[in-house]
Amino acid sequence: MLMRFIAPCAAVPGALAMTTPAAAADVVFGSPLSDPANAMPYRHGWDQTVFNTAGPVAIAAPQPGLIKQVRLRGFAADGQPLAVKFRVIRPVANGRWRAVATPMVASLPPTDGIHVFNVPDPRAFRVQAGDYVALFQQGFGGAGRRWQIFSANSAWTMQKVATAGGVPGTENGFNDGDLSPARPADLVGNSTVSYPGYEVLLQAVEAPDLCPGTDLPQQPCRSKLYLGGKVAKSRRALRYTWTLRNGGPHPASGLSFVANLPARTTVPGLPAGCTATPGRPPQVRCDVGHIPSPQQGRAVRRISFVAVPHKATRFFRATGVIDAPSVDDPNGTARHFKTVSASTRDLVRSRGAR
Repeated sequence: MLMRFIAPCAAVPGALAMTTPAAAADVVFGSPLSDPANAMPYRHGWDQTVFNTAGPVAIAAPQPGLIKQVRLRGFAADGQPLAVKFRVIRPVANGRWRAVATPMVASLPPTDGIHVFNVPDPRAFRVQAGDYVALFQQGFGGAGRRWQIFSANSAWTMQKVATAGGVPGTENGFNDGDLSPARPADLVGNSTVSYPGYEVLLQAVEAPDLCPGTDLPQQPCRSKLYLGGKVAKSRRALRYTWTLRNGGPHPASGLSFVANLPARTTVPGLPAGCTATPGRPPQVRCDVGHIPSPQQGRAVRRISFVAVPHKATRFFRATGVIDAPSVDDPNGTARHFKTVSASTRDLVRSRGAR
């Protein structure tokens, strides 16, 4: 499919790139971390997931986004650092829960305090509106180790979830994609029960969602390609310079450029990757290939060649088109051509006088 991308005016350095919308402010949800972590030492197995389901502040992700930081108040109560994981928990029908993703392992220190864990790659920690950020003990032989990350608070409810539903041998199997048991149970290694009056001392810092595979907080996530062109006169010909620019957010591959010229125009030389085809109209086609996004490299390609007009004319028009069959640009409509016009009367008189 031929998709045409046309800039509405001549290329001006810096004027063709799409301005990225300003990122919305980060939001914080979870416990306010105002209560001491001294109420409920926890030692039931190693993979019980815990998270807040009710409280005086917003406790679930308020919008789609990316978790960039987790703050946890508490400590490993037995005096040794404890490996923990943060995970995304999504409520489903009938009061059940599903572990959607577990993207980060951290170390809970043995000293009480508010510990900050920055997500190394936030693109891996995506949430939907209504998701919860949960915490569970990583394990590695640590079954039954004590951690203290809870506080008594009558305004809150803490949820403890693991799967298996009492099936022997699978009591600790709450992996990503798993669903919690259909009926409440409160057993070592198998729990899906709420604890009113307790809070998990955890906060999540959420940033606006990014375009997948990019570092752009751009919504909606749409590709943008731009084409500009300008012409300079020499004594005998016209030199065209066409500018192809990727405005992001994704790399653009499989690109070609086509210039349509007036009848009987000659093109004495072309850069590598370009060919001239006689016809009505004569064409110059160039294999552009790949243009990275602005965040990954130089997102501009320039193509320059000389065109020799056949006769004097007031309007010598050349039209450029980007051929991008593998790029979905929502603004790739028929209006998006780039036309460059110049008078060639003085050029032809100069050539005829010599």
